[in-house]
Amino acid sequence: MPKPELVLSNTTTFFTGRMESLFKKAKKYGFKYLEIIPYRWTTPEEILALEKKYQIQVAGIHMPLWWNKPPLGIINSIFQFYLGAAANSPGLAIAKALAERKPYLLLHADLMDQMGNQVRTLSEQFHVLAENVPYQKNAPRYYWDPAAIPSQFQTGLVFDPGHYKKSALIVPDLDILEAYRKTAPEVVHISYKDRQHTLPNKGEREELRQMLSIHYPRYLVLETNPWVSVKKGKILLEELIR
Repeated sequence: MPKPELVLSNTTTFFTGRMESLFKKAKKYGFKYLEIIPYRWTTPEEILALEKKYQIQVAGIHMPLWWNKPPLGIINSIFQFYLGAAANSPGLAIAKALAERKPYLLLHADLMDQMGNQVRTLSEQFHVLAENVPYQKNAPRYYWDPAAIPSQFQTGLVFDPGHYKKSALIVPDLDILEAYRKTAPEVVHISYKDRQHTLPNKGEREELRQMLSIHYPRYLVLETNPWVSVKKGKILLEELIR
């Protein structure tokens, strides 16, 4: 089974507002692939130019967290300023520009709910992946269990252990290893403590090793916050797949 490709997310440089900061950091620490959350002002031409300049490819595009309007709150207002709504995101134009390579287009499960039938339309055009999100009261099971994604969405799967752990605080008897086994995800995100997006602690690293012994994803994505050391994150990823 091929080892996962290591991917750097622009959560690691998010507040710079410049996509080139991510490419520079990826080049510095030896990443060949990126998962980008496009800013409102990011263009396909910019991404193509940066790929050529740094010889680093965009493997995936993480769409914004809501379709039209954000929920109330200061943090959501900040995300809205940087990213805007998915309905107006340049992510789709970037995906079209990279269509020959077929990068994945990542949607949170709750965003899929907001989009409705448009998810299926997108799935016919792009390689769409659904990511589990922290459990919300009365939410459908697939919010926190990617293996339960309705078949009509026709999506691949992304597993975020940090998100799943928050779900486990609310939903009793969740078994992360069994959920991971059923999911067999294409992408795994490395980010813990939900919105804090930190590196895993010692126990969580051991759990990750057990998960990867069950199934290797195609991509292992470092999705930590800008204050976490990318150098330490890269070493961790390399140790996990050694």
